[in-house]
Amino acid sequence: RMIGRSIKYKNGETTSIQGIPEHYCETLKWFLEIYLQHSSPKATRIFEVYSGFDIRYLDENKISQAQRVFRQFEADMQTNFSFPSFKLTIKEEIGREQEMPHGRYLITDQIGVLIERGFDLLWTDRQMVDNSLNISTSDRPIRDVTITRISEPNKIETAVSRLPDL
Repeated sequence: RMIGRSIKYKNGETTSIQGIPEHYCETLKWFLEIYLQHSSPKATRIFEVYSGFDIRYLDENKISQAQRVFRQFEADMQTNFSFPSFKLTIKEEIGREQEMPHGRYLITDQIGVLIERGFDLLWTDRQMVDNSLNISTSDRPIRDVTITRISEPNKIETAVSRLPDL
């Protein structure tokens, strides 16, 4: 939900890594690596990420900048993982009457999981260095989270699909 909302602007320009903060990028890379390592190598497999983007207070220029950042991130993930079926879909949010469901969900063809605490699940580089871990060679620890199975993931999918794409 928060990936799209996390883009920061400074003097009209997007900032941070590709406009999306590092901890979101690293978590998505981690999930995709696991998916590619452990899913069947079928040509039909896909990996879709959905996020909201609050457009209420943004002009068309900033919305266009954000769209370019999202498309570039999507292209980079497809290229870096040689996986053209990675898809990043950003949904327009305009307040409580039209926004993504609050939780962070991982939905597969076999199970739906709610991840509560946020999608920035992995320690940042700073946290690792502060704990004497090597950011290149050490496993990246997971922050404190609550993970639970959701019984009706189709309700979440339906709520998300009703929002217009950015």
